[in-house]
Amino acid sequence: MLRAVAGGSGGGGAVPTNVPTVLAQGGQVTLTGTLTKTAMATIPIPVLSANSVLEIRTEYEHTANTNQKAYSIQFGASDIVPAFTTNAASSFACSLEYIIANKNGLTSQYNRFKGNQAGSTATFFDNDNRAVNTGVTQSLVIYAQLANVADTITLQSYTVSLLNP
Repeated sequence: MLRAVAGGSGGGGAVPTNVPTVLAQGGQVTLTGTLTKTAMATIPIPVLSANSVLEIRTEYEHTANTNQKAYSIQFGASDIVPAFTTNAASSFACSLEYIIANKNGLTSQYNRFKGNQAGSTATFFDNDNRAVNTGVTQSLVIYAQLANVADTITLQSYTVSLLNP
């Protein structure tokens, strides 16, 4: 059972324990006309517990050509795993999932990324470790970046869920 946190789609409020919680969800944000790495959504993340897990799911559509498009998520002050990039002419969409898991403490996390793109049977994986203080409120930012101002990226949907044991 998923239960939204009081305060609507922007997070905030008390976070229940032992209940998967949707912190935020939204979509239909379009990027075009700039080469700057651009925030598509910013989500406040409440104080977490020592073994909390954040799950982030994003769905994008983009111009199908060989110009590069980049997607990334920042938690605290740094990107989690390297940005996912695509320049496949046959690709017009991608689905990306991220996990940020506290490692039995508030200042050490394991991060995992999994993604795939339309027109490909390949699934992409990456992981790394970060040190973000989750004992205080942090921001999670979903970014996109174009290599050609004529191209478009649309964040069709995103969901940020919290498992807070």
